[in-house]
Amino acid sequence: MTTSSSSSLHRYPRHPRHFIIVLLLLLIVSRCGVVWAATPVSGPLSSNTVWTTTGSPYLITNGVTVPQAIVLTINPGVQVLFGPSAYMHVQGTLNAQGTSSLRILFSNSTPSFWAGVVFASSSTVSTLQGNGFSY
Repeated sequence: MTTSSSSSLHRYPRHPRHFIIVLLLLLIVSRCGVVWAATPVSGPLSSNTVWTTTGSPYLITNGVTVPQAIVLTINPGVQVLFGPSAYMHVQGTLNAQGTSSLRILFSNSTPSFWAGVVFASSSTVSTLQGNGFSY
């Protein structure tokens, strides 16, 4: 009886390296899930638009333009991720007002640089408050 209980103890896991590899793969996939679940955005906005936490994160794949007379409102807690060399060009109005507990984050989606947020001389009064910018 001692022999069978002792052999059943050593039955699992026989290859602890397999267990570690599976855990590492799960970790990698879970980190990539942020971009997989993102709402892709590019090109000019055609109407007043609100980005909410439900659609967050928003992934700007190339560039997004807020044309004149268009308002883009970004709600508190939203993440805006930029692909490589992606940008936001504001010709209209950008309202991004985060709070101390729900900041709006502008960041890169991959370990590469993004081109930034550019305000044209034609842009109207925009509000940026309670935001974080990172590269």
